[in-house]
Amino acid sequence: MNLVSIIMQMLTPELIGKLATGIGGDKSLVGKAAGALIPSILGSLVGVSAQPNGGSLITNAITKLDPGLMGNLGSVLGGAGQGALATTGTNILGSLLGNSALGQLAGAAGKFSGLGDAASKGLIGALVPVVLGTLGQQQKRDNLDGSGLTRLLADQRSNIQAAMPADFAKHLSGTGLLDGAMGTMTSGAAKAAASSTSSVSSAAKSVSSTAARTAEAAEGGSNWLYWLLGLVALAAIAWFLAGRGTPVAPTAPAMTAPAMIKVGDLDVTGTFNGAISKLTTALPTIKDEATAKAALPSLTDAQGAFDKIAGVAGQIPAEGKPALQGLAKTALATLGPMVTAALANSAAGPIIKPVLDAIMAKLDAMSK
Repeated sequence: MNLVSIIMQMLTPELIGKLATGIGGDKSLVGKAAGALIPSILGSLVGVSAQPNGGSLITNAITKLDPGLMGNLGSVLGGAGQGALATTGTNILGSLLGNSALGQLAGAAGKFSGLGDAASKGLIGALVPVVLGTLGQQQKRDNLDGSGLTRLLADQRSNIQAAMPADFAKHLSGTGLLDGAMGTMTSGAAKAAASSTSSVSSAAKSVSSTAARTAEAAEGGSNWLYWLLGLVALAAIAWFLAGRGTPVAPTAPAMTAPAMIKVGDLDVTGTFNGAISKLTTALPTIKDEATAKAALPSLTDAQGAFDKIAGVAGQIPAEGKPALQGLAKTALATLGPMVTAALANSAAGPIIKPVLDAIMAKLDAMSK
């Protein structure tokens, strides 16, 4: 189970639009911010749950929500009810994380998405009850007590790591909000969680070196290099944790990070990252019919790159498949809100939908 995916899938383009209306923000920026805030809020709850009685604290917070909230989001968001919901969310966030957490998250989201602090605060307030409501649904379904909820959140670490945009994580560096799920943030890339061992750090450093070499060949400027380092490092850490389940003792031999994937003359890693570069550059520019048509060549090029990778997928060595799977999962989490926002534009959506549907389907297949 992936709680990040469950929540993001629930936030349909219609609900993202209503959230944007409720805070007076641009829909595409709200979608981008939500894609970073959902794993961030979950990550901060992982840290709370690890404290003494943390699971009980979160359970108590869930009981403060309207029991019918999750079935009534469509009527609450975008209207007068969103303000009251946001107030509830900010109060709960303050009680769980401290009053400074809202300002720290809002500042990071405002810089990352371009929404600004005020709109970001309103968005966070509305999203906190949605995240807690989803946790409450899972808790009720599985009949979990506080300890069970703690275990559920701990199991989400790799999903949170994979979904966290590296550029957003760097804005939270030093705040401690994500230490429970992500570890200390340095150099714009999420490193191992506090309990992780030297083998995870070694893997992250090794794969970052590989990413740097790949980025020299990939299209995009310095901003893309920065993003790529974080993306590949996150994927390597998620791959490691998913494969081992629990941290390894410091005396265990360090794992060798996944090497650059090549099949014949095709540099799979470089081709993959080049396609992601095109998408992350083109998608935010799509605002109307004209910009959709202008972005279409880049989107089509990205689709062609993923077609090439899919064509050689059966020839990828066994040791390279988990690395590609991790990259695809991270890409899906990063691109999801951007694709949702682009497709929600009534003028642009019909133009780009066939290409984006094909791209997301290819990435989904690679992630499994």
